[in-house]
Amino acid sequence: MHKIINTFTGRALYPEMLYKHPFHEGVLATVGRAASESDSDLADMEGAFVYEAAQTFLPSSQIHCIKVITDNLDPESVTKEGLEKAMSETAGEIYGWLDSITEKNMPAGIFTGGENSLMELISEHLRLSFAMRQKLRQECRQAKIRGLDITAILSGYAETAVKDKKERKDVFTELTSVLYEGSATV
Repeated sequence: MHKIINTFTGRALYPEMLYKHPFHEGVLATVGRAASESDSDLADMEGAFVYEAAQTFLPSSQIHCIKVITDNLDPESVTKEGLEKAMSETAGEIYGWLDSITEKNMPAGIFTGGENSLMELISEHLRLSFAMRQKLRQECRQAKIRGLDITAILSGYAETAVKDKKERKDVFTELTSVLYEGSATV
């Protein structure tokens, strides 16, 4: 899909498809009830919500939306057997494509091994949640793109440990601020 419309909010989402794929692309409208007609290419009841939830944890470039169509706007035509057939016919193609874009086939990342190790060490010492770890990587990526020495910034936090959630939040906020603004306060 190259566009997802949340019909509840009117918000349009634009997935970043960075990889070539063999699938048909279209516009998906997420609606409140089973639809028998749509102005969009596709309609469902959850796509926009799933995509929005995924954006909480991942950048758009790491979210891949694949929708297997089983009813073509005729909800009454869906049967257990038909669904099983559609999934078995498409699973191999989906798996093959996903396998082709795994880490081993991706270009080298932006971070060095040392930078990745520092981010992991800080994440462990600060007991960061998954979402916070993703935010840290995102802030480091942006800082590095702006030309900052993230190794120097991260090194200032490598031995920092926290006692509770409030302290974790305070240190994490300070760290992400330093990465954003580019001046160390440690």
